[in-house]
Amino acid sequence: MNTRWSTPITFAAIITAALSTGASAARQDRNCYEDLGCPWKELATLAQYRKQSCQNLAHVRNHTYYENYYCFHSAATKSAYGNKNCKYPLTALVPLNSFEATNVSRIKQVEKEKRCK
Repeated sequence: MNTRWSTPITFAAIITAALSTGASAARQDRNCYEDLGCPWKELATLAQYRKQSCQNLAHVRNHTYYENYYCFHSAATKSAYGNKNCKYPLTALVPLNSFEATNVSRIKQVEKEKRCK
């Protein structure tokens, strides 16, 4: 065996494992909900969202934006979530993944149906 090549390969494997672990660790602190699952990695149905109160719907929607660095504008959401690490002043600019985008869309649909404020 050529030891000259084993070290770089081992080092590359360690770096790759560390990076993937870091990415996973960053996601582990994201919110999951008993009745809805984890909005950043799975879809909830409209039926599941329809069972939620307007307050819970707003929390899931706002927390999804918070986790993706949205800059809140109202005093209430600034107080609840803060803007410490915010990057995006408009919700349309927030880079949601496909699960998050679908879940936020479904939440907004149900909020409209329920006439949430």
